[in-house]
Amino acid sequence: MALATETTATNTRLPSLTGLRFIAAFAVFIGHAYLTVTLNGSPVESQNWPITFGFAGVGFFFVLSGFVLTVSARAQDTSLRFLRRRLVKIVPNHLVAWTLALLVTLWAGASITTGQVVPSLFLANAWFADILIMRGINVPSWSLSVELIFYLAFPALYLGISRIRPERLWWWFGGFALGTLTLAVISHTALPGQPQLPGMHMSLWQNWLVYPFPPSRLLEFALGIVTARIVLTGRWIRLGVPAATLLLAAALVLQLLLPVTALTAVAPTALPTALVIAAVATADRSGRGTIFDNRVWTWLGEVSFALYIVHYPTLYFLQESVGFGSGHSATTSFLISLLLLLPALLVSWLLYSLVERPLVRRWSNPRPSRSDKVPAQRQGPGVAVPEAVAETAQ
Repeated sequence: MALATETTATNTRLPSLTGLRFIAAFAVFIGHAYLTVTLNGSPVESQNWPITFGFAGVGFFFVLSGFVLTVSARAQDTSLRFLRRRLVKIVPNHLVAWTLALLVTLWAGASITTGQVVPSLFLANAWFADILIMRGINVPSWSLSVELIFYLAFPALYLGISRIRPERLWWWFGGFALGTLTLAVISHTALPGQPQLPGMHMSLWQNWLVYPFPPSRLLEFALGIVTARIVLTGRWIRLGVPAATLLLAAALVLQLLLPVTALTAVAPTALPTALVIAAVATADRSGRGTIFDNRVWTWLGEVSFALYIVHYPTLYFLQESVGFGSGHSATTSFLISLLLLLPALLVSWLLYSLVERPLVRRWSNPRPSRSDKVPAQRQGPGVAVPEAVAETAQ
């Protein structure tokens, strides 16, 4: 695929989006940690906010993937080179986290099946409408099954959406956002609602269609691509970061107040998530920046993928080795969950430093042959290149 270079006109560094990646990963982490502490091995009960936070965090990553891959698209790139960069980014971390999860599971004496092990190893678990297979060995890995479909579909989606006339991009933005709602309505009304999943008011089939089923999440990925083109073509409206954030907060409150159903799992936050991403990116591109563009948030964002993929086996190990007690108040459980972030961040930093970063630097791009090598051209201070933002994508 030959990619257009709309990104070269203005600054392509998006440090705030890197920082926001940690917020999304933290939302997933805190939900899992809170449930781990409060349940401590007991049956799942209705826990609205942890589930809602997890749904919103994953949805943010899916929209962000489409946005950042579009902004960082390289001129004269090929599909194979693009896929190589993305696989080098996610597969090594996945294999390490999967191995850790398997070892912890065996150490804890829990029973496992081939259905849990094999599909999750090959990142195919999201294609199965079976809760044990979907969860696999390392629960968050199901979303990587979805990301793989994104990467395979991106060349075609990018070329198709790049042909949309700029003045029509907002219509497509609304269409993809409406598509998430339409899919939710179909799932809620056309599929059987019983038996319900533990802690939710929807059946396995309803949940599967709107949440883990990879083709369904392509709507959010495409929404991210269209949002990026809106920003790059100068069609973004004057909606600042505070206003966009308030819209997303309102959607989250709506999700928290309503039961967890197929209608509320994804659709309420898809559109405001895209608005927040566009507003933050616009602030970075204009040089205004946000509170998330400093070194601390950037570092947290850099280790966020490692945190996302390795936090579950870390929590499982801590639960089985030291336990969290029982009978805690909601406040105490939340504080314990926050404390668990420290060991999870340590493991994440090790994974990022020892595996992800060195392999990405070494293998993301093919090494040029001697005939391909040319003298490096110096760039002035402040010059940004598309590759600088590529690592923002999960």
